[in-house]
Amino acid sequence: MYLYKYIMNNIEKQNLNLASKLEPKSVFTYFAHLCNIPHPSGHNKQISDYLVSVLKPVAETITVYSNHTVLARIKATKGCEKKTSVCLQAHCDMVPAKGYSSKHDFEKDPIQIVQKKGFLYANDTTLGADNGIGVAYALAIATDKKIKHGPLEILITTNEETNMQGAKDFPARTLKSKYLINLDNEETDTCCLGCNGGTQIEFTTKFTRKADKNFNSYLTISLEHGAGGHSGNQIRWKIINAIKMMFSLFKFVQEKAKIALVDINAGHVSNAISSECVATIALNKKDVKIATKILNDMFALIKKEFFQREANMIMTIKSAKPKYLPISLKDSNSIIDAINCSFNGVYSLDENYKIANGSSNLGIIETQQGFIRSTYLLRSAFEVCKRRIRSQLISAFYGTKTTHKITDDYPEWTPVIGNSILQAKYSKIFKKFFNKNLTFSVTEGGLETGVLTKKHPGMEAISIGPDIVACHSNTEHVDIKGVGLIYKVLLETLKNI
Repeated sequence: MYLYKYIMNNIEKQNLNLASKLEPKSVFTYFAHLCNIPHPSGHNKQISDYLVSVLKPVAETITVYSNHTVLARIKATKGCEKKTSVCLQAHCDMVPAKGYSSKHDFEKDPIQIVQKKGFLYANDTTLGADNGIGVAYALAIATDKKIKHGPLEILITTNEETNMQGAKDFPARTLKSKYLINLDNEETDTCCLGCNGGTQIEFTTKFTRKADKNFNSYLTISLEHGAGGHSGNQIRWKIINAIKMMFSLFKFVQEKAKIALVDINAGHVSNAISSECVATIALNKKDVKIATKILNDMFALIKKEFFQREANMIMTIKSAKPKYLPISLKDSNSIIDAINCSFNGVYSLDENYKIANGSSNLGIIETQQGFIRSTYLLRSAFEVCKRRIRSQLISAFYGTKTTHKITDDYPEWTPVIGNSILQAKYSKIFKKFFNKNLTFSVTEGGLETGVLTKKHPGMEAISIGPDIVACHSNTEHVDIKGVGLIYKVLLETLKNI
């Protein structure tokens, strides 16, 4: 225990030391403090308490709502009292994704920050720049008396990455601000003005385990070190979904040999493209050699298809001695067929914004006692599109012992371009700093602006942020230079709005 505490304390000190060498120092220092406090979705009290400790000394009022969402009202700096109030909004929870071999405990351990070639990474886990950088921006602005700004509302929500419950429960009509600047965009050169809505759906497929003398050998197959990524913004990229790939491999093996599932597990959250998957199968001893060859050959071919982003993905095959009997051949076949046929990827494209206007991501699969649960996240700007995808998924499971339920749903944010003072101001200032035109965009992912503006339709809203690459994966990284540039544009916008 002493050694563990020593190692964790050392990581925290290293994070703060690294932050002290980066600019803007205040932003990166707050970000380091956030990394030092465990804050996966669903475990936000500790981080919420920290936010209150930072904001309370400078806030005119501060309120903590359900799910530990924090709203702080900050007085205008001297000479800016007549400026229009602005709400700076971000979320303080993070996606807890890590490499298969990582021992990191997101509920106890700090995130270890690593600097590499102009970017900040974590050590084989998500970094939490989504949306820790946005929170750090808000804290740095609220606590710096030298920054010129009108009245501010700092709104930091929780559980955005799972169900947006913090934003859903927040009484948005109590906001006094005319303008909302969401700090959760992940592209420096764009200003986001809209997003897809989302529906999470769980399928529970019952099975029976059965002893079978024909299944006398077992193999554990592990897919590791895939690229992974955000199931919204990166669903169009050529990235392997490790869960879907595993079921493709099963189907190839079935062409030459009978196999039965024993168990399969992968994924932590539905909004991440699974980068790793582990499964154990049962088969006859005489088929082990041909099955192994098929697995290796087909893995190599699939990896070649995705070579640009999946160079690091590996597969290992080991003999196994499982604790459980195999799932019956009949149930195994129906489960493999259903999940192999289930829709995953881009369903339709928006020709105007060049984004996925409909998509499905199989983010989680887990074997429990007597059933396998598979969780999908469907995204679209149109409810009817999500319903069509859902219908296809239900059809894929037809004939299996499956039930399904919707476990979460959040609205789209419909883009309105033009006739906006906030858009015009930010665009003009962006061009001043970057010497190029700003691109207005719509994201495939979900943003809390959709929830908040539906409850407070009078607010003008934009979403901004620096380049954050491979969100929701253990290779997530943020552009250090971009963090500083967006901060400068944000400060100038607050000064002139």
